[in-house]
Amino acid sequence: FSFLVLRKLKKELDATAAEDEPDDEVPSAACTQPEQQKHSLWKLVLMSGVIVVTIPAFAQGLLREGIAMWAPTLLVEKYHLSSVVAVLLSSVLPAFNLTGAYLTSVLMKRTRDKKMLINFIFFAVAMVSIALLYLLSGISPILGVVFMAITTASQLGGGTVMNLIAIDFAKFGKSASVMGILNFSVFFGTAAASYLFGFI
Repeated sequence: FSFLVLRKLKKELDATAAEDEPDDEVPSAACTQPEQQKHSLWKLVLMSGVIVVTIPAFAQGLLREGIAMWAPTLLVEKYHLSSVVAVLLSSVLPAFNLTGAYLTSVLMKRTRDKKMLINFIFFAVAMVSIALLYLLSGISPILGVVFMAITTASQLGGGTVMNLIAIDFAKFGKSASVMGILNFSVFFGTAAASYLFGFI
C-alpha cells in the first residue's frame, strides 16, 4: 500500500512539473533543473511509509547481531552445554541465514513485489520466533538453535528487502539517502544489542 502511495506521489509531482513548465521565452536554464532536486526527501519518506520501516530495521540490527554475539552464551547458560558444543551449534546459524535470501525471492514473486508487506512478514516471523525462544528456553538446545536460526534468517531476508526498498527511490534521486536512514536504524539496533541481550 505504501508503495502505491509512492507511485501516486510520483505521478502527482510529474503532473505538477508539467503544468508549471515555463514558456519558450523563459531561459532554458530554468528547465534543466534535475528532477531529483524538486522532491523533498522527508516528504517522500513520510508519504511512502519508509519511516515506519525504521522499526523493523532497528529490530533487524538488534536481533541479528544480538543472537550472533550471544548465541553461545545463551546455549551455555540456558541449556547447560559445554562451550565447545555451544560454539559448534552456533556455527550453523550463518548457513541457515541463506534461506532468508531465498525466501525473499519467493515472496517477491508471490506478492508481486510488495516489499513493505514482505518486510513486515519477516518482522512478524522474527518476533514470534524470539518469543518462543524465550518462553520455551531450557527445554531443548536443538529447539533453541532452530528458533535462533529462524530469527536470524528472517532478519537477513528483511535486510535484503530494505535494500530493494531504497533502490525504488532512485527515480527520485534519493536512493542513497533512504538507504542511509535505514542503515542508521539497523546500526542503532546493533549497538543496543550489546546491552539489551547482555541484560537479558
